[in-house]
Amino acid sequence: MSSLPISEWSYTTERGVRHVGPMAQDFYAAFNVGEDDRHITSIDEDGVALAAIKALNARVERRDALLDAKLAAKDARIDALQRQMANLAIEVSALRRTRR
Repeated sequence: MSSLPISEWSYTTERGVRHVGPMAQDFYAAFNVGEDDRHITSIDEDGVALAAIKALNARVERRDALLDAKLAAKDARIDALQRQMANLAIEVSALRRTRR
């Protein structure tokens, strides 16, 4: 999908109207859908777009799960370090009391 060229053009029959999107030949070569390599129907373009959205969503969900796991591990490490600091503070206080 990311290698599909996106172009800007105007039909000769539409003066001053610009369009943007893939060329039919490139679209057909990339996805091999549709009647031929001279036309792109909206159903094929929509289907490819929805497939791309699903693939991106799956990628985001995998990345979110990985980041959630990393965050949970870091939270656990922070909790452990905070407990360790609290225990050390207690020990320092006890040592200070015995020196007096």
